[in-house]
Amino acid sequence: METQARHLDEAYAAVNSDAHVGDYVLITVTDNGSGMSKETMAHIFETFFTTKEQGKGTGLGLATVYGILKQSKGHISVYSESGVGTTFKVYLPAVASTVRVAGAEKASLTVRGTGTLLLVEDETALRVLAATLLKKIGYTVLEAGNGVQALAAAEAHAGKIDVVVADIVIPQMGGPQLVEKLRAKQEGFAVIFMSGYTEAAALEHARVGTDAILLNKPFSAETLAG
Repeated sequence: METQARHLDEAYAAVNSDAHVGDYVLITVTDNGSGMSKETMAHIFETFFTTKEQGKGTGLGLATVYGILKQSKGHISVYSESGVGTTFKVYLPAVASTVRVAGAEKASLTVRGTGTLLLVEDETALRVLAATLLKKIGYTVLEAGNGVQALAAAEAHAGKIDVVVADIVIPQMGGPQLVEKLRAKQEGFAVIFMSGYTEAAALEHARVGTDAILLNKPFSAETLAG
């Protein structure tokens, strides 16, 4: 991966009809994989197009990337050779000033929590960040990377658990199954499920019911705190 500042001029825009003249931040991603033929490259941004076997891929990844860039008034180009590799160039419009979200600092300082919270997330970096924030706003946090660890942490804890924050899909046991096992031993705790799926799909897939809050990934620190 590499990044650099780039200016797209009229000559480039004339050859690439979906590009606009202006200053951009260029993110270049290159691999040394199997590459693609010209026939495949002509379809890669189409919704549901995939070269993978049925059930192995949705064909939505690059279509989503393309949609995000168009929405952001950006541009993407691709170069590939079969047996050599592929290079994607992502152009994001540059801004001259720092973007600040109004009220974010206030929200992070005023929201407070009390009690014991069980946090279950298999992505270590995300779990550490979430635990740090939750401790900062007042919670006692029990951490676990999978369902089995979460049950062990709950059993080892002397007091009651007030809130369970768990990913819907976690190793060794799904979030909903974990909550069922925990409720067999203790009632009265609130439940927040995290998911990268859309809200409707995640609720239907996991059958989490109406008593659980769903937090869509990615989320901000303020959203989690709230």
